Amino acid sequence: MTRAIQVYPSVVKSDCETEITITSFDGLMLFYDDVEYKIQFVPMEEFDTELDPELRLHCEDNGRKTFCVKPQNGVIRVKYFFIGEQEWTIRIWSDDYQAHFNETATKWGWAWVNKVAERGRRATIYSVGQDLYERRPYKCDFHAHTNRSDGAQPPAVAAACYRRRGYDVLALTDHGIYNTASEIKADYDALKTSFELMTAEEVHNGYNGYFHMVSLGGSYGVSRIFREEPERVRAEVAELEKTVAVPEGLDKNEYLQRVWMYREIKKSGGLAVHVHPCWRTGDTYHCQTKVSRAIFANGLCDAFEIIGDNKAYDNNLQSMLFFEERAKGKKYSFIGATDCHDMFDEKGTFGRASTIVFADKNGILPAIYDNYSVAVESTYGEAPRVYGDYRMIKYALFLMRHYYPIRDSICFSQGDMMLEYFTGGAREELAELITKSESRLGKYDKEFFNGKI
Repeated sequence: MTRAIQVYPSVVKSDCETEITITSFDGLMLFYDDVEYKIQFVPMEEFDTELDPELRLHCEDNGRKTFCVKPQNGVIRVKYFFIGEQEWTIRIWSDDYQAHFNETATKWGWAWVNKVAERGRRATIYSVGQDLYERRPYKCDFHAHTNRSDGAQPPAVAAACYRRRGYDVLALTDHGIYNTASEIKADYDALKTSFELMTAEEVHNGYNGYFHMVSLGGSYGVSRIFREEPERVRAEVAELEKTVAVPEGLDKNEYLQRVWMYREIKKSGGLAVHVHPCWRTGDTYHCQTKVSRAIFANGLCDAFEIIGDNKAYDNNLQSMLFFEERAKGKKYSFIGATDCHDMFDEKGTFGRASTIVFADKNGILPAIYDNYSVAVESTYGEAPRVYGDYRMIKYALFLMRHYYPIRDSICFSQGDMMLEYFTGGAREELAELITKSESRLGKYDKEFFNGKI
């Protein structure tokens, strides 16, 4: 959505009629109650008109319905039946705008100014199926570090920085440390915002352990067991050897310990994410490719960090590895994460990746299990790239163009106040302002999604 032409709701349920409202802040084509405007709805990919028999270019425009409407109090209201799951262009123009021509443009001969209304403007809207209509998007990072391990910022500051960049959900996954977020959760909850801090850890098999696996939502830490109960781990791994077949060519001890780690994460109730296998640590990948393939083949993770704290070269490799394995029928979910260690490093990874999760009332983790997530790669100076199922990629790209720009500006203001709040600002005054910004955020979301929040 542009600020000049605003459409509410901007997301509608497909295959049914919906009334939308359109307002204009475009000074060259405002909506006047005494002017008749013409409106067409043009579907992006599933046409709702009969094609021109001669199949000429733009033959889909043959027989397109044109609505003739007059605004009420500067607002256009029109109903339309939106077929299929797709983006729509709304064409708006007027042949009846002469009474509101720009006098200065007329005097100076700037004919183009007064032709804007005749040529018209465009807006967009998106129709989604029932399942996506009942879900809202959450911008998440499921892999980030603070100074509780090897990150640069304390937890409260790190979290505020993420809110400032428009994130809705953050997992602080410090190395070998369970639930860093517990230190700050009560303070953040007291601000009564929709920003969510998730219980998490980056699991290691001991101090400076070779294994890295992110656990989301677990009820206890697994790294601690590796460090403090090594005899228990060895004994349970020995028992696994009796029932678990080790794939040919893999180190038995490594594979069985990975099996133990995954099963322990599941016992804790956590969602296990296989992270950065193609991250080059010195002269080698962090995880041998044959081990990653075995993890996929034998169900030893729930989701995969397809985009992470890697160079484009590494992300390219692990994304193709993931797609190869997914093509074999393994429906692991898509995760994009920054693995950020310094939120103030302008050349670092902060803000360069995210996961958009389409969640319903059951929450974030069930939505990931159900494959309602896409990974987003946001390299500075380049258009974002989205990875996931095709229908959700299309929807996410629409949201990134028309939903997130305005929402991110609100979140930036809120996150900035959070940063000041946690670094010595006037807390009472800032808490009140943060609450007001949350109200504004809720209003915007409700209008954009037709109240389905």
